[in-house]
Amino acid sequence: MTVGPLVSAVAALWLSGLDEGATYVGDVLPRVGLFGLGLSITVAPLTATVLAAAPDRHAGIASGVNNAVARVAGLLAVAALPLVVGLDGAAYADPDLLQPAYREAMLVCAGLLAAGGVLAFLLVRRIPAPDESPAAEAHAPPHPYSCQVCAPDVAPARR
Repeated sequence: MTVGPLVSAVAALWLSGLDEGATYVGDVLPRVGLFGLGLSITVAPLTATVLAAAPDRHAGIASGVNNAVARVAGLLAVAALPLVVGLDGAAYADPDLLQPAYREAMLVCAGLLAAGGVLAFLLVRRIPAPDESPAAEAHAPPHPYSCQVCAPDVAPARR
């Protein structure tokens, strides 16, 4: 959950350098591919963390909330980002106004992704695998990841 957002941040920073001479295959595709790789690296640990924060009987609800939050966050980002960078309806038709707004939007995204990676590094801890003994198993969390913000009462298993 740290590496994925940081990879996507690098890709967003790289995407901010696109200009009118960029080609799709040579310039856009590698940058978007790196961005997608970063997102792919993020999704599995994020889902595991969300599911680990909820008891097994609430796994379906946790998964549904995770999906709903992701969709709402995407919609809010698409709605808010143009406002944050000062892009209005007329600017979409004028390349001289669109290019600097695009560059600024990519820099904002890179900053937010980097902040997410740093926060994940600071707040999400890997819980060691429990011992095989029944006593250790009774105190072990249900999954190897735990978000200290979502489930601060889940302590790592002691060895």
